[in-house]
Amino acid sequence: MIGETVIAIGNPYGYANTVTSGVVSAVGRDIQVAEGFWLRGLIQTDAPINPGNSGGPLLNINGELIGINTAVRAEAENIGFAIPVDTLIDNLSHMLMPEKLRRVRLGLVMGGMKKIGEFSGLLVDSVSKTSPADREGISAGDMILEIDGRKLTSVIDFYVKMMDKEIGEPI
Repeated sequence: MIGETVIAIGNPYGYANTVTSGVVSAVGRDIQVAEGFWLRGLIQTDAPINPGNSGGPLLNINGELIGINTAVRAEAENIGFAIPVDTLIDNLSHMLMPEKLRRVRLGLVMGGMKKIGEFSGLLVDSVSKTSPADREGISAGDMILEIDGRKLTSVIDFYVKMMDKEIGEPI
């Protein structure tokens, strides 16, 4: 929310684990970073963000990730931008798909986290016909609770755990 206190963590100019604070100045900002290249829907903050902070977390005062520090307005003081975590989650899961990283074919499209009674896991949005997931009996609407006995906490967690798997390795 605009006015919310935020904390930026990064390594500006090589100074490791630097913490700065500020407030959310605006949300939904679009900035042009190069000719014809725009970043859209960003969080604007006055927390000092410098070269080396990019990729670091932008946290709220509860320590929850709300964005990833991305850009600064070089000719201004303390005008920084972060990609909202919701945008990151929506896009990162597609970038981390094992199918794209290692030519592995799972045949799954994962949805978000869901809690049903005492169970918490990831919903399967869809399964490709004749895929390994389909052959194993996984269907859209199923819930995946764990991988190798480790509970799942997010879509990103699913893909990170899958990244270490070898083709043909059971999970």
